[in-house]
Amino acid sequence: MMGMTERQRDCLKAINTFRRRERRMPSLSEICAEMGMSSRSAVSGLLARLEQRGHIKRIPNAARAILLRRIKCPYCKKDILVSK
Repeated sequence: MMGMTERQRDCLKAINTFRRRERRMPSLSEICAEMGMSSRSAVSGLLARLEQRGHIKRIPNAARAILLRRIKCPYCKKDILVSK
């Protein structure tokens, strides 16, 4: 897995926050709202880059199909975000 930008980290936190609160994965519009963004295409690009870097897995042609992967802190090696 490669590192990630601050914006990508914010996107993962928004997904995880929504998932824990609503007990389901967010749609693109819900991620936009959670992050305070207005462009769904910007969120789609963030998700594409997160998938390329190995932080998430998306299932094609399925709504809300985002699988979070374990992310280790590069410094302390502890889990930052854990999908359950």
